[in-house]
Amino acid sequence: MAAQTRTAMQRAILSLWILSALPLILGFLGALHPVGDSMAVFRPPFTVAFTVASLLALLFRIRIGWIGICAAILCALGMIGYSNLLNISWDEDFSVYQKNLNFRLPDTGPVVADIIATGAGAVTLQEVPDRLLPILDALSETYPHSAVCDFHPRVGGVAILTKAPIEERLCLDGQGFLAVRVIAPDGLPLWIVSIHMHWPYPYRQAEQLERILPVLEGLDGRVVIGGDFNMPPWGHSVRQIRDATRTARTWSPLSTFPRFQPLAPMPIDQVFAPGGGSLEKRGLLGSDHHGILARVGF
Repeated sequence: MAAQTRTAMQRAILSLWILSALPLILGFLGALHPVGDSMAVFRPPFTVAFTVASLLALLFRIRIGWIGICAAILCALGMIGYSNLLNISWDEDFSVYQKNLNFRLPDTGPVVADIIATGAGAVTLQEVPDRLLPILDALSETYPHSAVCDFHPRVGGVAILTKAPIEERLCLDGQGFLAVRVIAPDGLPLWIVSIHMHWPYPYRQAEQLERILPVLEGLDGRVVIGGDFNMPPWGHSVRQIRDATRTARTWSPLSTFPRFQPLAPMPIDQVFAPGGGSLEKRGLLGSDHHGILARVGF
C-alpha cells in the first residue's frame, strides 16, 4: 500500500512539474509568436513555481528534478542580466534620465527638481500629454533643446530634452518613437531615442515593433535608447531592439513598475547604449513608474 501511495505521489508531482514547465517554455518562444513575450513577462513567478516542483521531484527521487533545477538556475541568471554583464565596458561617458511621467501626474515639480539634481546629459520621457508639456519649459534653462512626438491621444506622447543642439529629428506619429541626433560631449554624433511600447499580446506591441525596427536599423552611428518598453529585458521584443541598434542594456535587476510587484518584478523602464552602463533607480515622484538615471558607455 505504501508503495502504491508513493507511486501515486510521484505521478502527481511529475504532472505538476510538467504543468509548471509549460508556461516557462512558452515564454522563450516570443520569436515564433507574440504570445511568447506575454508569457515571458511573468517568467520570475513561473521560475519559482518550476523550482518548487523540481525540488518536490527530487524529494520523491524523480531524477528529472535535477534537469529542472539546472534550468531554473539558467533562467534566473538570464533574468538578472548575467549575459549582459559579460559585454559591458562600464565606461561612463554620458548620462540619461529616463522617466514615464504617468499622464495623471498631478505635479511635475518633484520630477523637474530630480532631473536637474542628477545633472544628466539628456532626458527621455513618456506619457507626456498636452497638460504636462509645461515640464519642457520648466526644464528649458538646463535643457534648452527638446522635441516631442505624439503617441496615444489619452496617455500622451514621448519627448527628449538635451543640453546639446538637436541636428536632426525623427518622429513616428502614433508609434511611441522619437529620435534626435546631437553632438555628444566627445564631439561625435549620437542618436538619442525615446520609446514607449504597447503591452505585448493581445495588445499591439508586435505590430508597433514592425514599424520601429527598420527605423532603428537605419540610424547611423551610436545610439542611446531610453524608454518604457512594457516588457522586461529578457523578452524577445527587447532583444530585437537591442540587436537592431547594436547596444547593450545598462545593467540593473531593479524593478521600475511597482504595480505588479507582489506578482512579478517589472524592470520595464530601461536604457540601452553601445557600451552598456549602470542604472540608479530614482523615486516615483507622483508617477507609477520609477525614474532611472543611466550612466552609459560609448
